[in-house]
Amino acid sequence: MYFYIYDEFLQEKKYRAALNRVENRLTDLEMKHRTARLSILKNIKEMIGDEIKKGATTIVAVGDDSTVFKIINVLAFHPGVTLGIIPIGPNNNIAKIFGIPPEEEACEVLSSRIIKKLDLGKINHHHFISEVSFKGEGISISLDDQFTVKPEPDASVRVYNFNFEEPNAITNPQDGVLELFVTGKAPSFFKKKIRKENKKDISLFSFKEAEITTEKESTLITIDHNHTIKTPAHISILSQKLRVIVGKKRMFE
Repeated sequence: MYFYIYDEFLQEKKYRAALNRVENRLTDLEMKHRTARLSILKNIKEMIGDEIKKGATTIVAVGDDSTVFKIINVLAFHPGVTLGIIPIGPNNNIAKIFGIPPEEEACEVLSSRIIKKLDLGKINHHHFISEVSFKGEGISISLDDQFTVKPEPDASVRVYNFNFEEPNAITNPQDGVLELFVTGKAPSFFKKKIRKENKKDISLFSFKEAEITTEKESTLITIDHNHTIKTPAHISILSQKLRVIVGKKRMFE
């Protein structure tokens, strides 16, 4: 059984026509089931938990990356439940990763039900599909208790579960590891240099667990371009944790 979660921003008038097309297509495909709308007054964890108890097996995020981010942080604790996405609005990078077209065309992907099990990244109490990013100033990163990375202050640092932006960092959301990608100088004994760009080293290394600490003030870490937390942080990989409905044009096998 499908349970559709509509994000709060979809109440804006400019999304009315898109929602009507989506709902009409779901009716045509005989896929209409229970729905709910997010709001500051509703607890998404309780909402999804209650529907799963009633028999929901697929939770569909109707909205954008922010909608997906909220839902995966609940589904991480329900590994037998499948995530579906109907992207509406401009910020839908995660849907692109999964090969899901926007609006009513996404209903066809839901109907086809190609399901893949993907890794999830975890940082403190949050989960991520794509990446976390932060600046290198004052940062120390301990990888798998084997060595420590101390990026240059002006370095750009990203941890990828799946990368869809940087062509030099090829990643796979099904390989059971995360990748640390540093733009800036790094100690030569551990780095794998990819190439020079703007006279800076680009380095890439794989790991399963990392500790991020700072020497002085806390540093902001951005999760999947949608949410921020402060250091210190523990990052780990949750292998094959997320069941997701994907399209044929997804960015992985």
